[in-house]
Amino acid sequence: MLLWRILLGVSVVLLILFVILLVKKRLLKTKYMYSYMLDRLVRMNKTDEVNSEFVFSPINESAEYIQEYILSKNKKGKYFIGEYSGEYNTISFYIIVFNKKEKAFKVMEVKDNKPKKFTPSISLPKKCKSVNLLIKSVDSKIINPYAIEPVLKRRIVLFSFLVSMSLFMALFAVRGVLVEIFGKVYKDYFMRGWYNYYGLIVMGGVAIIHFILMILILLIKNNYFSKKGEKNNDKF
Repeated sequence: MLLWRILLGVSVVLLILFVILLVKKRLLKTKYMYSYMLDRLVRMNKTDEVNSEFVFSPINESAEYIQEYILSKNKKGKYFIGEYSGEYNTISFYIIVFNKKEKAFKVMEVKDNKPKKFTPSISLPKKCKSVNLLIKSVDSKIINPYAIEPVLKRRIVLFSFLVSMSLFMALFAVRGVLVEIFGKVYKDYFMRGWYNYYGLIVMGGVAIIHFILMILILLIKNNYFSKKGEKNNDKF
């Protein structure tokens, strides 16, 4: 019994360690492929703290397709409207949204299948301080398919391993605590019998199946999001 109690303590320590690693490492953290660029301010119209309108001109390749865009604010919220540089059959672009610390926290994909002179009016998050534009495609030409960097496969595998091991350690710890509380006179018989090892095999099998399924789901999800650019995204 002493050995199993030691293993119970070890499982609790390892569980805490794995959880700390998962929280600290943030292995599946979203990474944007483009850093913030300060677009050229063309003009501004600020009547008060509530109502304002800023007109910018992109400094990256987006200017070839969207020559200017407006960031406006009123009592109802914040909005984006862009002015196209030419005539197109279809156009898709990303609005990368930044907070006041110039950190991207959202990507909004706009698909305009019947573009006119201006883009649709797009509602922006309240935390939005500035935006950058990234052209995804124009007509049948793909320019920038991704706005979000796919998570590396080894990070997905490591994340799945830590989560599955945490699950196994949690099951092992719960099993040990239940035996200590409810086992009473049958405790020694249970821990030395085949029931004990059968339980360990079942818990190990659950953890392995969880590990495999989690890797498959995350890989499929990661591939889908990186292609579609939809992670933490809105589509219009």
